[in-house]
Amino acid sequence: MAYIDVILMPLSILCIGLVLILFRSVPTAKRFGTYIAIIGGALTMVAVWFSLTYPSPKELDKREHLLFSVAPSDVDTVILEPTYDDNRSNLNLVSSAVKLTAPNDIQRVISAIHGAERTSPNHPIQRWSCLLTIQSKGESVSVRVENTKSTNNGVLIYWSSDRLDGWAIGNYRCDALGPILEELAKASEHPNGS
Repeated sequence: MAYIDVILMPLSILCIGLVLILFRSVPTAKRFGTYIAIIGGALTMVAVWFSLTYPSPKELDKREHLLFSVAPSDVDTVILEPTYDDNRSNLNLVSSAVKLTAPNDIQRVISAIHGAERTSPNHPIQRWSCLLTIQSKGESVSVRVENTKSTNNGVLIYWSSDRLDGWAIGNYRCDALGPILEELAKASEHPNGS
């Protein structure tokens, strides 16, 4: 869906620029109608952008089931990936993708996520972050997991319409997930226990 943003944003800016240029040539008496037309056009563009970028209710239900209700035995893989590749890379839990396929690891991660509760974060400051993807029977859902530096925020799960950003679908708190992911990330760095 990110390609739609790349197309719609410049198109929106171009349209607004054209309207402003044309607006200068409109006589003062007709400007009220022009205002209405501009507002209507802008609202229409927002509605089209929203309908093209927000997941359908059916897609949301599938993703929600995969995230919060799927049986651990139905999950094929859990993947941990770095969230940042810029100057914030020191906040990544993992430096490269870590693919978890061991049933015990998957069981621990999925069981912890099932205990997540909706929350409204209060100015969290990150300790670490990762992108967590759950794959099951050809379907997948990705969320950003953040461990914060304060106990009033804990471990946060940010669920968006796209892998890393997009429309915010929900924020969840899941303190049990943090230590599990830290342990699995550390084990992936030292697979022989060294």
